[in-house]
Amino acid sequence: MYFLPYKEKFLSHASGLQCPLRHGAMTHSLHEKIFLVDGEVAIIGGRNVSDSSFNGKDLEVKMQGEVVGQIQDHFKIMFDFLLDMKVKSQCMMSEDDSCEKSLNNLKFSSDNLDFFPKQTVFEDGEEARLLSHEAVLHHFQKKMNREERLQQRDDILDTVINIPFKTLKAYQYFMMPTERFKNYLNENLDKGNKIEIITNSLESGKFSSNSGYIYALPDTLDFVERGMAVYQWERNQKLHYVHEKVLIFDNEQVIIGSHNFVTGSTGVSNEIAVQIKSKNLAEKLTIVFDEEKNNASITKKVESSFLKLEMNELKKKIKFFRGRIIKGVLREIY
Repeated sequence: MYFLPYKEKFLSHASGLQCPLRHGAMTHSLHEKIFLVDGEVAIIGGRNVSDSSFNGKDLEVKMQGEVVGQIQDHFKIMFDFLLDMKVKSQCMMSEDDSCEKSLNNLKFSSDNLDFFPKQTVFEDGEEARLLSHEAVLHHFQKKMNREERLQQRDDILDTVINIPFKTLKAYQYFMMPTERFKNYLNENLDKGNKIEIITNSLESGKFSSNSGYIYALPDTLDFVERGMAVYQWERNQKLHYVHEKVLIFDNEQVIIGSHNFVTGSTGVSNEIAVQIKSKNLAEKLTIVFDEEKNNASITKKVESSFLKLEMNELKKKIKFFRGRIIKGVLREIY
């Protein structure tokens, strides 16, 4: 979700810009969650603005300063792209250029200081950088097939897999990584580096659909047997499931945004995240993470024996979900 600067008239038109038709993908998604007010304050994270989302655990970060300008640039790229698609779909049968001119009047320029104000520079601010993945735009430019979509350049994922660490703490919706992210995790586990992940359980995954959880069971088991500590969210609490997308590296830096670090986020979804190098923020998030992983009423650490039992009980569903056709669908949905 984007909020355009409320001082201008364009807000009333924003809801008319929707994700265009897909090129061979099961779905295309503008998955970013952005509150952008007057080009001066931005809030990004995992929260969807809907009643159901209040049952999930999310985390957002509020930002001011130069990184807000980067978020504004990302918004402009996608707004202009979707506006162009709207022109093509609505003005095709127009006998003159009035339709196109009317829609193009909605575009805004980086020269307009109402939309692109000069950003405040904070001397004591933390270092922050925007990471974005414009999958929808890439698809329409290159008309990718499924495998090309899963291998496409992803600024968020490509940044993550180049961060060295000794300890990684993360929240992840389901354990369905792309091959690049999976290899990155496995390489670090093989080196003896510590990885702890809070993710959904079979019960908490039912909030939307637990098909992603069931599909991911073999990969989850492999991670656990390699040494990853996996903590599953318990359903018997106010927040029914984990929805936040956060990585904490060595209590030194964090990545927060909309990217789930799963196949769907890379393959078919527009995503946004911010990389923040802040020991203070990382330590605060680590405290929250550790409190949750150590509280048996909130999370439960899973052992390989437990996962093997679940896999045995769900083996027919795992086989079905990992069939050639359904597998492709699930890898794009999640």
